Amino acid sequence: MKALLKICFDTGHHSYAGFDPVAFMDRYIDRISYMHFKDIDPVVKADVVAKRTDFYKACGQGIFCNLGQGDVDFPAVRQAPVGCWF
Repeated sequence: MKALLKICFDTGHHSYAGFDPVAFMDRYIDRISYMHFKDIDPVVKADVVAKRTDFYKACGQGIFCNLGQGDVDFPAVRQAPVGCWF
């Protein structure tokens, strides 16, 4: 079944949920067939988590920031095996 099920992986949503996107990629790289690159502002994330702000309000507060300016380790993401990107 694993051969049939692939993942559309979103770095920002994974980080927003409190997980490490790079660790997930390391473990499941063979299942990832499509990527959404997003970054998370750690200051906004801390505030929305503390206040239990809903997702859409968090978006309005700028939870997603420019790539490389948040808490996702994009240099490490870039090191993922090339097969992931095809």
